[in-house]
Amino acid sequence: MKNHFFTRFMWTITILGFIGACQTSAVTLNFNGLATLTNFGSLTEQGFTFTGNGTHFVLPGGSNACSPDCAFNGTDYLATNGSSGSLTFTLAGGGVFSLTQFDGAELRAGNINSIQLDATLSNSTNISTSFNVDGINDGGGALADFETFTVNGFTNLTSLTFRGISGAFAIDNVNLLSGESASVPEPTSLAFLAFAFACLGSKKIFLKS
Repeated sequence: MKNHFFTRFMWTITILGFIGACQTSAVTLNFNGLATLTNFGSLTEQGFTFTGNGTHFVLPGGSNACSPDCAFNGTDYLATNGSSGSLTFTLAGGGVFSLTQFDGAELRAGNINSIQLDATLSNSTNISTSFNVDGINDGGGALADFETFTVNGFTNLTSLTFRGISGAFAIDNVNLLSGESASVPEPTSLAFLAFAFACLGSKKIFLKS
């Protein structure tokens, strides 16, 4: 009986994990290979559309992209210039998605203090948060211009907008999840569900015997 229960438990958690994974699709938008574009309007990469407002560009990772030197990470990235610039992301064709992480920086040293995120949820609720930047930007020098920010609670979004507070900013390596729920069940949640299903199955077998 114990072996049967354990086997049922393991099969159940495996199936539940597979179902959770199938509901989502993870992508990292790195904006490489899009060419250097100013005021591009809208572009699509890996199923996501991003739209620029105000002055905005796709910039190469070289420190000679602008003067004084712009942020540098060795790869292409998105950026805005001026306090009116913003970048909005949606799932091409509609649908919900989640933001889990992104790299951010001030475009030039001293441009901004923080990057603000504004999002609309599938139930039309609006949420926002902001991330302070460290003020480090030496172009192609030895210091890391970009920081990696982990984002919590930005799930089931229909749109997402990045803004620089009072200045120009840059973003790269935007990690997104698309799918029905746009969230993967936690391992503990899967374990509890698996335990419940296994118990129900064992009870049914016990009653039959």
